[in-house]
Amino acid sequence: MNLLHFIWKFVKAERLAFAIILLLSFMWTVETLFWPFFLRKIVDVLSAYDLNRLSVWPSLNPLLLFGAGLWITMECGFRFRDFLVARVVPRLDANIRMTMFDHVQRHSPKYFNDH
Repeated sequence: MNLLHFIWKFVKAERLAFAIILLLSFMWTVETLFWPFFLRKIVDVLSAYDLNRLSVWPSLNPLLLFGAGLWITMECGFRFRDFLVARVVPRLDANIRMTMFDHVQRHSPKYFNDH
């Protein structure tokens, strides 16, 4: 349990960034669940206008615009999450390494021989 407290000490310092990373990671689930439903809606609209293909565009345009907007939003969210991970994780790793190095420097060689 001491290891969890040790790591939590560093995660707490960047809690907002880690919360955003966690929330943006849920977008993958939304994307996986939404796209089959969205494609079904497009197929339903296309099958409803089976005889006259030119009249399908007024009904299909809102779906396509919404799909394109959602796709762009999700891609931007994924990229922002990756940017935060690239910014926060190396700093977290460096802080943990430096704290461990400082902790080791405070002990004598006898401590390492006995423990």
